[in-house]
Amino acid sequence: MFFNINLKYLRQLHNVTQQELGDAVGVSRKNIGAYEANREPRLDILLNIANYFNVSLDDLMQKDLREQALQEAKRKEALTSFAAGDQMRVLSITVDHTDEEYIEMVPEKASAGYSSGFADPEYLRELPKYQLPFLDHYNTYRAFELSGDSMLPLQSGDIVIGMLVTDWTSVKDGDTCILVTAEGIVFKQVFNTIETTGKLLLKSTNPIYPHYDMSIEEVREVWKYTAHIGRAFPDLQGDEALKQAVETLKDQLYKDA
Repeated sequence: MFFNINLKYLRQLHNVTQQELGDAVGVSRKNIGAYEANREPRLDILLNIANYFNVSLDDLMQKDLREQALQEAKRKEALTSFAAGDQMRVLSITVDHTDEEYIEMVPEKASAGYSSGFADPEYLRELPKYQLPFLDHYNTYRAFELSGDSMLPLQSGDIVIGMLVTDWTSVKDGDTCILVTAEGIVFKQVFNTIETTGKLLLKSTNPIYPHYDMSIEEVREVWKYTAHIGRAFPDLQGDEALKQAVETLKDQLYKDA
């Protein structure tokens, strides 16, 4: 039983005095001190304490919450270290005869295969390859064909070129990125909560699509939007909400132009 240990830990964690806790759960300061010295309270007081600290009665009584907090802190530290690129990640590239990197293009029909074969040199050699003179030679780029309409005004079939991001913790709120995940490839606006939750919040510019969280444990690669090649001029007629979404995206994509 860990009740007395957890009680003291939770009280100190939340910076609550024995008197304040006693007042909140309906007992004296002296009783709180006795509970912390290993005297067990009545069931109704146990429930009041569990509710006060928003923990389950089972956890309060049977689990060492200090150890849980330590393990969670270690997990977040490990996730942040992984996201920052402290652990080596394999990235395959292809080069021409002068050792200049190609930009491999991942067609929409190949996106599912890329999620599992992105680190395989043989797989990469089969992808279409391009070189674009307006991109610098100091970074690594990859191109992806879009599917769907979640990132208006870009449309299904447009090509998005992304620059490799090795330190995912450097992604800024609102950055537009291609994320290669265990389940596939997504193109979203990213909001970074890695250090606090170990997750990225992903948003579409098309308001009909809900935003959602993604654990960085699901992420394989991050490519920051650099440029795109469109097949058609975007149709901005119609729904006002979509027009507003387009304007918001334009502000984001071209803020540094």
